[in-house]
Amino acid sequence: MLVEGQTEYQFVGQVLRPYLAGFEVFVIPAIVKTKHTHWGTWEKGGSLRYPIFKKKLMDLLRNKSRTTTMMFDLYGLSSDFPNRDVSTGSLSRTAAVDIQNGIHDDLGNPVNFIPFVVRHEFEAFIFASDVELPRIISASASQRLRFEKLCRQFVCPEDIDNSPTSAPSRRIVEIFPNYNKVVHGVATVKGIGIEIIMKQCPHFHAWVQQIVVAAL
Repeated sequence: MLVEGQTEYQFVGQVLRPYLAGFEVFVIPAIVKTKHTHWGTWEKGGSLRYPIFKKKLMDLLRNKSRTTTMMFDLYGLSSDFPNRDVSTGSLSRTAAVDIQNGIHDDLGNPVNFIPFVVRHEFEAFIFASDVELPRIISASASQRLRFEKLCRQFVCPEDIDNSPTSAPSRRIVEIFPNYNKVVHGVATVKGIGIEIIMKQCPHFHAWVQQIVVAAL
């Protein structure tokens, strides 16, 4: 499973992998190396250009005995990804699917590949509970009330706006300035539980189901 950073890597290791192991699905996460430094080394995480991503995927897909998948945020995704220009004008519920389909088509529709683009970023999962992040981050009473009110605004966490001023992560930081994505984000999602997140996030749920079915 290709992921874009440490948060997703930890999420896969601590939350998704234990759940999928119950279906005898064993996941190996890998952070894509994004750029070559002048010291001759590769850096991981950060902005990813599509050619680098595609090359890594094609290398993995040569092994036909396993299924390859991915987990990248729609928010901040590079403009050179297939259908990225189409997705900007799409409805919120179809934008990520547009890009997933574009990637799959560009790779020749391999049967052992399951594309997944998070709507709209990892922090959306945190909104599946109005109490877990405040507990993890030791929030004040006023912060707890503000976060509870914010969560009640959305029936589906995946529908939260992905603009630079109202993305899930921006909304969280406005209430909790000390929020750390890797530390607090992963701990919160782990505390909420993957079953609750799947119930509230249908796009994410569909992806997990695809992974399970592919292993049957």
